[in-house]
Amino acid sequence: MTVTPVMLDAILVLIGAEFLLIGLFLRARGQKRLIVPVGAFLLSGLALMLALKLALGGATGGAIAGLLAMSFVGHAGALVLAWRAVK
Repeated sequence: MTVTPVMLDAILVLIGAEFLLIGLFLRARGQKRLIVPVGAFLLSGLALMLALKLALGGATGGAIAGLLAMSFVGHAGALVLAWRAVK
């Protein structure tokens, strides 16, 4: 199966919907402190999907590297925030 830009756009929309639903769920459960770590984690996945989309579209290496770096920062930030939230 070939990955198309439309498929990647659908994944990006689903990531946004996932954040909205998880955020509402956490808020309803009284666990607002976990919304930001979850958002950072999902942001890193979003950056990876955008990097893939740019790579398939023939973008420059600098743009792709920037998104990969953003993904790393998102993952690291999610870990730090989650660790602080459960302490």
